[in-house]
Amino acid sequence: MPKTKVTARGGGAPLEFYYREFLAAEGLSGSDPNQANNTVYYSPVQIPHACTAEGIVIIAGANARQGHCYVALYDCDPLTWAPLNRVAVSADTVFAGTFRRQYIPFAAATPITSGLYFCAIIKSVAGDDLWRAVTGVWFLAPAGHLGPSFWTEAMGAYVIPPNPTVAPAQQLAIDNTVWMWLRVSV
Repeated sequence: MPKTKVTARGGGAPLEFYYREFLAAEGLSGSDPNQANNTVYYSPVQIPHACTAEGIVIIAGANARQGHCYVALYDCDPLTWAPLNRVAVSADTVFAGTFRRQYIPFAAATPITSGLYFCAIIKSVAGDDLWRAVTGVWFLAPAGHLGPSFWTEAMGAYVIPPNPTVAPAQQLAIDNTVWMWLRVSV
């Protein structure tokens, strides 16, 4: 799976941000009113070395001002490339407003090893929208040889994201994705 890293410099420990690289004709979209509430959206990310997971960065769209969200980090099932065990989770968080980047820290910084992980988010209001890729994207299916897919799982209520209780659904449609960045310290 392609990995993309952005390193922040300054005082303290170096920070790195990992996200799912993609091939898109039109880039990212700031608005997707079709993203469901009470659904966990999983976004794969490859971590190349041991580090400490600190939280997740999301980008709100035009309507992300109404509700709350939780973010979480999951490890990966080595046989199916699907989310398996929750390894970190945030507190309940209010969206910061529209068209802005928001860092949501985990309740506790969590040491992780190299490997495939999934950033995850569940939101309380269906009308809240988060950035996703737009049409003209060719990365979603593993058959495309570009790595693991995004996944979703309906929860039925706004809850702290649990370990997957039912097999999550692999998402081949771009409408069912949320773009997230994992923040780690090294």
